[in-house]
Amino acid sequence: RAARAAAMAGGAAMARAARFAACVVGIYASYLTQGVLQERVSTERYGASGARFEHMVFLNLAQAVVCYAVAQALLLLLPPKPGGSGLLAFWKPSISNTVGPALGTVALRNISYPAQVLVKSGKMVPVMLMGVLIGGARYTPAQCAQTLLVGGGVGLFAFFKGSAKALAKLQDANAPLGYALCGANLLLDGYTNAYQDAIKRRHPETTSVQMMARHPE
Repeated sequence: RAARAAAMAGGAAMARAARFAACVVGIYASYLTQGVLQERVSTERYGASGARFEHMVFLNLAQAVVCYAVAQALLLLLPPKPGGSGLLAFWKPSISNTVGPALGTVALRNISYPAQVLVKSGKMVPVMLMGVLIGGARYTPAQCAQTLLVGGGVGLFAFFKGSAKALAKLQDANAPLGYALCGANLLLDGYTNAYQDAIKRRHPETTSVQMMARHPE
């Protein structure tokens, strides 16, 4: 009986590890594909006149609509358990999650996608900051130092290491503005993450799908 229980536990652990690996691969594949397509749309010239696509924020709207539709479909196919936080609990992170990605999309008019990825590699800095301010999280001095060193190093590299060929394709190459927009995007992302964590702590039954869409109550 003990051996059977151990085998079942091992099988469950393997299943969780496989599910986690699939989620990681899916996230990175989606993120990289989205970035490549966004940069292509923002740098390509279309038609005989060589016009550029000027309405970059529309991409953020299209993404939000698709995410909401997928989340609603999942809620219909896999109804969550009763409970969870109320609809009004999500209005603050909804605003930050709408404005933040829009700023990141507009930033691609001014900096290249690889530069944006480098800047976003320091995402833990605003996440930890907002975690302290909003969620009351506590971090050790070593954790803070490591995060600042990584974020600062990545930021300096992104600022001083630029590609003239990549910048030549941009609509309005303006590195300071582009990095400022990325910084604002990261701050809003950190706020969204911290607030979602706070909701999850107050209402543990709230699912990740409910973070993307909720039915009116």
